[in-house]
Parts: sequence; C-alpha cells; structure tokens
Amino acid sequence: MKKLFLIVTLGLIGNAKAQWVNKVSDNGFDDPYRYAVAYTDDGQNFVKLEKLTDTSMIVVLYDGYVCEERPLLEFSFKVGNDNDKYEVYAVRSTDKKKAMTSAVINTGDFVRSFRLATTMRIRLNDESCGMTIFSFNMANSSSAITWVMGDRIR
Repeated sequence: MKKLFLIVTLGLIGNAKAQWVNKVSDNGFDDPYRYAVAYTDDGQNFVKLEKLTDTSMIVVLYDGYVCEERPLLEFSFKVGNDNDKYEVYAVRSTDKKKAMTSAVINTGDFVRSFRLATTMRIRLNDESCGMTIFSFNMANSSSAITWVMGDRIR
C-alpha cells in the first residue's frame, strides 16, 4: 500500500512539472475544439494555444488586465544555450484581460523554437501599465502543437 501511494504521489509531481496540458472545450452548443494551456508557477496567469485556421495558430496570454489596445509581446525561448527571440504587436481582448496574436507564431522558426525550448518567457510591454514578464515551462510543448494542429504545422 505504501508503494502504491509513493507511485501515485511521484506521478502527480511529474505531471505538475509538465506545463503544457492538452484540453478540449465543449460547451454543448458549438463544435468542440482542442487547445493547449500552460500556467505560470503561481497559477495566476496562463498562455493558451488555439487553432485559428487549418494552417495557423493563435497565442492568447492572460494577464488579468491589459491597458493598451495593441501591446507589444516579446517571446524568448531557451533552446540549448541560446535565447531565440521574437516580437509582435498583439490585440487586446474585449474584456481587457488577454493579449492575442497570430502574426509571428505561424513562422517555421517560431514553431521550431516553441517545440525545442525548455523555457518560454513572454514580456508584455504595455506602455500605460508597464512591463510584465511571464515564464513558462515548455515540457510537452511539441505535443501541444500537434494536439492543436495535428500534422499541419511543422
């Protein structure tokens, strides 16, 4: 019995470190859709990966409150000893809690960095409210893209 408890506990700890989680949204009215989500260590903020079209994705960053209508998002992926960097202007959601972008994320270089990174940092540059940096563990990031898009994006 003690061994079973230890195995279950170790399994839960391992899953807590696996940041990208694949999910399905089904509200009973619209067609269900797949998405992947990763949370910050404190669980207060998240980044979500969704299918936009058959060949493109969108990244949604939840901050709680985004001041600017077009905030700058900077992505930094830790790949080996390097930091692969990308930046793009995002669009604020109507509830002013999220920043969304699809512009740079559908490039081959971004997808490669996303799949290979151990850590992703996103800096939200909001001129009115300041700058915030979010950090995400990229465990399971490759499977997150495959879950959302299938084999359409490499």
